[in-house]
Amino acid sequence: MKPISPSPSACSKAQIRLYLSVVRYQDDHAKNGQLPPPTLQTLHVLNHLHLVTFPFDSSAMHYTDAHTMPITPDGIFQWAVVDSRGGSYCFGLNTLLLKGLKGLGFLAYGGGGNFEPWIYPIQDLTPCGHMVVFVQISGAGVGEDADSVTGGERETWFVDVRFGGTGPVRPLRLSEDEGDVVMGNASTPWWRLERFFARADTVPEDAASWESTYAFSEAAYSVADYEHASECITTIPCSGRFWWNIVAVEYFTLEVLHHRKRAVPEEEIAVQHLGHRDVQYGRYTLNGEVFNKTVGAQSEVRVLVTEKERIGVLMEVFGVRYEDEERAEKCMTGRDAEIGSGFVLPLPLWQTVSGGE
Repeated sequence: MKPISPSPSACSKAQIRLYLSVVRYQDDHAKNGQLPPPTLQTLHVLNHLHLVTFPFDSSAMHYTDAHTMPITPDGIFQWAVVDSRGGSYCFGLNTLLLKGLKGLGFLAYGGGGNFEPWIYPIQDLTPCGHMVVFVQISGAGVGEDADSVTGGERETWFVDVRFGGTGPVRPLRLSEDEGDVVMGNASTPWWRLERFFARADTVPEDAASWESTYAFSEAAYSVADYEHASECITTIPCSGRFWWNIVAVEYFTLEVLHHRKRAVPEEEIAVQHLGHRDVQYGRYTLNGEVFNKTVGAQSEVRVLVTEKERIGVLMEVFGVRYEDEERAEKCMTGRDAEIGSGFVLPLPLWQTVSGGE
């Protein structure tokens, strides 16, 4: 990848300090009143803290009068950091992280991609159905004590703090090397990147044992691009699953007492994890009316039967805040995502989702 050029940050020092306070960032720099340096170690720490602080949450699309999502740099900062109203989906949460990274002096920009396989109409409306972040760090150190930027060639890291499903939860080096893998939320699954020069229906033979989640390019996208994609999702019927579903994901850390044998030698992945290489996560997920708590292979399932019950779960578990709960419930009335709406996927989309191969 070409070097990322410095770009102005939309984040003031006061906003950066507030963001770091909200995600509970603590190190020697913070104790001394300094901002953390733009190092690989800082990137890993912020990725982790951002992940466990802000939930993936698409409910604002249905439970607010505007039926929109907070995704602009100023909008998501006000919503999630200042007002503590909850999270957003990929555009909002990755935008918030990008805003913070640039405010700390990281060389970074927002990218985009689309899901694999090709199943949602939104993917034909925009090349940016999902947002990711690229970060470059000069002379990234290796090991848990890497705490300074040194000279040397820049390394590019791929970051995605919020995919609305099971996705990577740690930074990945932008590399085709089979050894460049990271652990998922628990000891499995593992995640890696595979380079394609065009979208294909099948993966290369050497990647046959890996499942494709989404594809992205190295192209830079603007706030306007993300706003357009989000508008398509929130206003065009059945453009994507958020039209008929409320989706929320909340990660929490687990105390790991027993370490399973890794499929990849530890020394090959140490640089990928740094101080967080052994952190494992459980997660709460809400998909429509189905609420899950998942720890490893164990899952507890609860089916919600009323909007009031679902709003309660969003507030108590996912930290979403509503100024008027009754008003939020009324905003959902008559929408396809309403519990008991009887919504059925349109036939062409249903065939794409279930038709398989």
